[in-house]
Amino acid sequence: MGMLSKAKLALQNYRFKLWRLRHPQATFKDYFAAIAKDDLARGRHHPSLGEHLKWGDRSELGGTSFKRLLKYGITPQDAFVDYGCGTLRMGVHAIRFLERGRYWGFDIDQALLDEGARLIGPEMERKAPNLRVISASTVREAAEAKPAFLFSLKVLIHVHPDELDEYFGNILTIIGDSGRAIITGKWSSAEPFQFARQSWAHSLERLKETVARKGGELSVLKEDDSPRTDIVAEAKTGTLEVRAARRSG
Repeated sequence: MGMLSKAKLALQNYRFKLWRLRHPQATFKDYFAAIAKDDLARGRHHPSLGEHLKWGDRSELGGTSFKRLLKYGITPQDAFVDYGCGTLRMGVHAIRFLERGRYWGFDIDQALLDEGARLIGPEMERKAPNLRVISASTVREAAEAKPAFLFSLKVLIHVHPDELDEYFGNILTIIGDSGRAIITGKWSSAEPFQFARQSWAHSLERLKETVARKGGELSVLKEDDSPRTDIVAEAKTGTLEVRAARRSG
């Protein structure tokens, strides 16, 4: 990472510290949500929210991501959790595929879910997707649906290092003993590092330790060198799987 990028990152982190002074009880995900909501209100594109699609849009922009997930064996009858669904850039395609009430979309702020509901429009009543702000009670609610799959696409990089326990704890609670969690993003094969205002490459070792401490097992399904040239060579990109730890005996 060049000197200019380091200076920019230092300035962005300083702004977060100033924001925390004004919101002492808030977490990083609250800060993340505030920025995303501000971008939505101003009509700006926020990189984590993806493309805005219309319900009837057959564009590959959102559909391709969902089509790639079908290889895991999803059926329309499965309870399907989209953890970090944003404005339903991929969720709209999942909702179209799944039976009524089988989609669960989770994110950190109601404004993002409301934007997704606006995208779906009148189909909300027919398909009845479950859109929830992440909390202990909504996580338990989704767990009761016994989802076969949980997907968290390009969310891990936006999880603050201090909030990894909550992230994986929620995921493992939702999938229970029988579900699978598929997580895509970036990680580090060596030391963790921050490469943007809201983005980290967590160390794979720490990710595995965190998942194990929460009663699960993390495995790498796919790993490639990151194509980005502005972050260090240890950055990896790919797909992780999380399941409940197998019980001995």
